[in-house]
Amino acid sequence: MIWSFSDGRMFRKCQRQWYYKRCFANPIAKDSLRHEAYLLGKLSTIHAWRGQVVDKVIERSIVPALRTQTRITLDGALKAADILFDTQLAFALAHKVMEPGFKKAEHESDFAALFEVHYGKPPSQADIDKAREEVHKALRNLFTSTQFEELRKIIKSAFTIEAQCTLTFSYMGATIRAIPDLICLFPKEPPLIIDWKVHHFGVHDYYQQLVAYAIVLIRSGEHQSLPRSMRKCAPQAVRLYECQLLKDEVRQHLIDQQDIDSVEERMASEICEMLSAVDGRKNTELSSEDFPTTNWPGECASCNFQKICLEQPQNV
Repeated sequence: MIWSFSDGRMFRKCQRQWYYKRCFANPIAKDSLRHEAYLLGKLSTIHAWRGQVVDKVIERSIVPALRTQTRITLDGALKAADILFDTQLAFALAHKVMEPGFKKAEHESDFAALFEVHYGKPPSQADIDKAREEVHKALRNLFTSTQFEELRKIIKSAFTIEAQCTLTFSYMGATIRAIPDLICLFPKEPPLIIDWKVHHFGVHDYYQQLVAYAIVLIRSGEHQSLPRSMRKCAPQAVRLYECQLLKDEVRQHLIDQQDIDSVEERMASEICEMLSAVDGRKNTELSSEDFPTTNWPGECASCNFQKICLEQPQNV
């Protein structure tokens, strides 16, 4: 059993959606419906995808430059973004994810799959133009905005910088997993975690997700990229930044032991509910009927699995 902040949120919204994503979907299953569920789980809305483009540019272009102390300009970042945007958009509009024999491992650079394309409402040119414009705006704010000036200096002073680094530790009979957008370690200062957000409105507060990241960073064991000696502090000492790139806003979250306890309680509660729902059974022994559907209005219309959910597959 794997718990992550996003998995816990999904389970609370719709247990059946969680079942399709985490129990039913299988990339190597001979059963075609299980394989289809795996592919459906890869769909993103155009709004989520354009945020992923920004994440990838930071991970693949900006962070490597910072590691090697190589100068990267805003123009260079925008060029990298446009290349990635155009390549992935062409892949998504062709809907290659559903081609026979498709293997995601063979398309790590150009892969993208759009929810709108799969469900018959491809994005308009205006939608595409707006997505590109917001990718540019997010990167422009990151490079030039005075709101990010101090944070840029802090990142450049880091001893170790890791983007999209998977962290895990065992807890309550499950594996806790987190993938922070950016982790910075320092010889004499507490670690720093950054969560990039590319939302047009940016009204949500993601502090609990960041608290979960802090807990996993400190409690995960030996890691080839993150020296243990630089993570020897309490989770509440970790510096947490939520960066709303479209809103041009940096939110620093200061946390205490009560915040740590609250998130740990959430972890434990959701893990217990997940384990109870599965009840010790293997994935192949579970049925969609074992998991109730959502009570959240509008959730079904935006669910990746709406197509197969209507078919209600039984044990396979």
